[in-house]
Amino acid sequence: MIPPFGPRHHVVGRGDPAVFAFRFDRLVLIGPRAVHLHPTPAHIEVGSAGLTVRFGPWRVTTQRGNVAGAAPSGRLPWWRSVGVRYSAADRRLILGSSRYGAVSLSFDRPAACVHLGTPIRLMALTVTTTEPDELAAAVRAFA
Repeated sequence: MIPPFGPRHHVVGRGDPAVFAFRFDRLVLIGPRAVHLHPTPAHIEVGSAGLTVRFGPWRVTTQRGNVAGAAPSGRLPWWRSVGVRYSAADRRLILGSSRYGAVSLSFDRPAACVHLGTPIRLMALTVTTTEPDELAAAVRAFA
């Protein structure tokens, strides 16, 4: 299930898996479209099989019991809010499409991230979604 087009998406389904959409602000869409990042392949799935995040060419997957924590982190600074940021120091990936609606996820064991066939191991992930409280609750319920 892929969320519909538009600058603000809503949860597509509350079943298993629950699918959450990234929050794409209108002005933010100008830059990502230049590098072929559109709202269509950007979504977050939370279910009994685990967690899957798709953000353009980036894909993060982990098993159900690997999520150590999930918390809404509010607003991101503008310099970290748009695009992809990776910190090798703490192995954190930020997939941002808005300054608002950030959710921070932490993992017990490294989660698999693939970008254009290159594997990366993550210990933390931050995403921007339309429903941060609901995403955090869904992740905690399936963790």
